[in-house]
Amino acid sequence: MKSSPRPPSRLAKFIALSAALIFFLGAEAVCRLAAGPNHLDEILKLLQRDPVLFWRVRPNLRTRFAGVPVWTDGRGLRVRPVEGVAPKARYRVLCLGASPTFGWGVNYEETYAAVAETSLRQAGLSVEVINGGQIGFSSFQGKWLLRRELADLQPRVVTIAYVINDIDTYRFFRSDGRPDAMLPPENEALTAVADWLDRSSFYRWFSGFLRAGADRRKIHAGQPVQVYRPASRRVPPDDYRANLTEMVDFARARHLTPILIAMPVHLPSGEPAPEETRQQASELFHRAMRDRTKEHCPTVISMLQQVIALDPDFSAAYYEIGYCQEQLGRPAASAEAFAALMKSEARRCGRDGRAYNRLMREVAAEKNVVLIDAAAVFSQRGDEDLFLTAQGDPIHPSAAGHRLLGESLAGVLQADSAAREAR
Repeated sequence: MKSSPRPPSRLAKFIALSAALIFFLGAEAVCRLAAGPNHLDEILKLLQRDPVLFWRVRPNLRTRFAGVPVWTDGRGLRVRPVEGVAPKARYRVLCLGASPTFGWGVNYEETYAAVAETSLRQAGLSVEVINGGQIGFSSFQGKWLLRRELADLQPRVVTIAYVINDIDTYRFFRSDGRPDAMLPPENEALTAVADWLDRSSFYRWFSGFLRAGADRRKIHAGQPVQVYRPASRRVPPDDYRANLTEMVDFARARHLTPILIAMPVHLPSGEPAPEETRQQASELFHRAMRDRTKEHCPTVISMLQQVIALDPDFSAAYYEIGYCQEQLGRPAASAEAFAALMKSEARRCGRDGRAYNRLMREVAAEKNVVLIDAAAVFSQRGDEDLFLTAQGDPIHPSAAGHRLLGESLAGVLQADSAAREAR
């Protein structure tokens, strides 16, 4: 009769665990030294996963990002990079928005929230302006951030400034092509584990390797194709209108004054192809996708080039051409297609941004809400120095742009009788 195998001894368990730990630490060191952080990694280091909001800026940060100091409080809201307690104010304003509100690439004192606060305090008003901007947030995320957490800050005024991420197709986490509203909340424990793993360079490399294989996506010589996915907008137009309306109604139900800010979208647009032509392009594209294999890539590329001839801004066609050229071993042609893809996406976002700003103006008129039309103000100025264009960033306002926004906000708030009484 054979004896049953002995269970592993404590020493064997210790040796196995030690070997696994040594392997992990070695892989971690290699990944940190060899790979080096790319631009997306630098952004993700600032973020932590959230089961409902998808992600948020990490709390209690003391770091540098995009060339400037970035400090956050216990909620993950950006604050001045100084220790100490902020003076109490009788009148509080909460500025909701995405990275343009957060102050991407500018010092805290240069953000429009800080500019407005300084201007109002210099006028003798006891005002605190809280920067509620969160990197990468859409109006859907902003709606839930306000409902879940920020309403208890008890502001008198809430400003709402979302657009650039609503029209995007990419999310920093859970970017599976579905609109934001279609994503259910995640398990809190699993979210916490995933967030812990995200801090590992080896895990980020390995998971990125698996995703690239599954999604057929690569990073080509610095081309930002890694953050593109042919999919629907994160927030479709009807959802955008509904989110703005819900935030306005939520604020008013709590006796808060909502202010809408139509943020500038500093991207090229151009005229879209006629509807009939776009429909023809779509039908031809779907025919081409039926034979999307390496053997059929030359035929597919030819058909997709016809798609682009019909609709020069058919982004998915550039994407698939880039993939096929890569499959055929043509890296230069692949990189060229991906570069054209990103230009096409920029034009699409430029058009969508203007359309979404029109939707915000309509909501402001329908709900009788004060609107700061920063998009129109920036357009009238027409100065490149209002954006971080010199750093290759046409999306985020520069210090000059924030100053223009902050002065506009301060002017509106000074007209509020409650603010004038807060002395």
